[in-house]
Amino acid sequence: MNSASAQAAAPTIFIYNVKDFGARGNHRFDEDDAPYIQNAIDSAAVSSGIVFFPPGMYFLKTPLRVSSNVTLMGAGSNSILRASMNKFGLLNLSAVHKQPTFA
Repeated sequence: MNSASAQAAAPTIFIYNVKDFGARGNHRFDEDDAPYIQNAIDSAAVSSGIVFFPPGMYFLKTPLRVSSNVTLMGAGSNSILRASMNKFGLLNLSAVHKQPTFA
């Protein structure tokens, strides 16, 4: 007797390292890591991926836009996002889907 079994393929999770996109995380407030980090976030949004922040202090001159299908992951308290000036929030979070309503 032959039996065929179906197995679901394990989902592939892509990890996007912000340093691969040009972010430095070198504690320099005069440098702006925001555009590089935003590129990593935008790339991760295409595949519902993870954006990884290696240890470092990343200074931002503009807020980051993060959709709900992106996961941000750092190295604990060794990965710090910091505004260059205290005039804005660091993250703008947006939902990409609406919760269903039940009648």
